[in-house]
Amino acid sequence: MSIKTKLAVILQKILPARLKNGLFPNGYQGFLSHFASFMVALAVFTCLLLGLVSARWSITRAVPALASVYEAAGFPLTVYARLNPEDAFTIDRVLLQSEGGKREIVGHLINITNQNVRVPELKLTYLDDGGKVIEEVNHALPLDALGKEGVYNFNISVPDSIPETVGAIKISFTE
Repeated sequence: MSIKTKLAVILQKILPARLKNGLFPNGYQGFLSHFASFMVALAVFTCLLLGLVSARWSITRAVPALASVYEAAGFPLTVYARLNPEDAFTIDRVLLQSEGGKREIVGHLINITNQNVRVPELKLTYLDDGGKVIEEVNHALPLDALGKEGVYNFNISVPDSIPETVGAIKISFTE
């Protein structure tokens, strides 16, 4: 028994006679052929859309005016370099500031490459005077990527569980 026949039998059992005659005045064959045509058109449209999204870098190189269309549709066009964060970034001018009972670490994250690089999470290791680990905290900066030779000024709040007399703070990348 073919799929068309099975569908026709199911529709025969489910739908009352008046509704069947109203929906399918020419029988089920017209409905099934229109349904099959719709599914083929949907598959072709989906494949075309997939091709346009997958080839967006090549398309925007050929037609740069389409870059704003892709970005408005939510498809990023920025290519990020896949570099080791230790080789791509440097952390500079790090200070531990205490103002009004609020402690925070301030500093600069600098991209030392000429490419856009994704920013990984920072791993903050708080050490006592003897060099023993008090606590380790992962902190995600509020940006996804840092542009070529870009600088980001960060402020990170110190948890209340860290004593006032912390010996040192080691900052590294989680990736």
